[in-house]
Amino acid sequence: MALCSGTATAQVAPPMGSSPTPGAGLNYDASAHDKATDYSALDDVNNARRAKRVQQVDAIGSVGGGAVAATSGDLLPGSHIFDKRGQMLGDVERVDALSVTVASGAGRVAVPAEAFGKNKRGLMLELTKKQFDELVKSTVPTK
Repeated sequence: MALCSGTATAQVAPPMGSSPTPGAGLNYDASAHDKATDYSALDDVNNARRAKRVQQVDAIGSVGGGAVAATSGDLLPGSHIFDKRGQMLGDVERVDALSVTVASGAGRVAVPAEAFGKNKRGLMLELTKKQFDELVKSTVPTK
């Protein structure tokens, strides 16, 4: 039979009617851990990651960035329409209560007015020229 020598400790129950102190009897100081965390360094890392994501979105998004929804006053016949990369799609041919007819070299297509945005370059649609041309080809011709 082997016996181990050393000091033994036991937890003592709190007196009846009182509540135990959290962490009592646990040789652990949580506040020391909290003081060791450098939150400003974590904020710097998160801010750098956020800035990088914004740059990536701006690079793939609309030319000039800062696109906002176009208003009915922006949708005027003869206005140029650009894709999200800044390529010319066509011109506004006609505006009615339900849609805006866009004329391009590939044909004409009716587009809901709420699909248009605008940035410092002008009116835009959130798609590429290739996607727009495919949309025109798949659409029934409008008069």
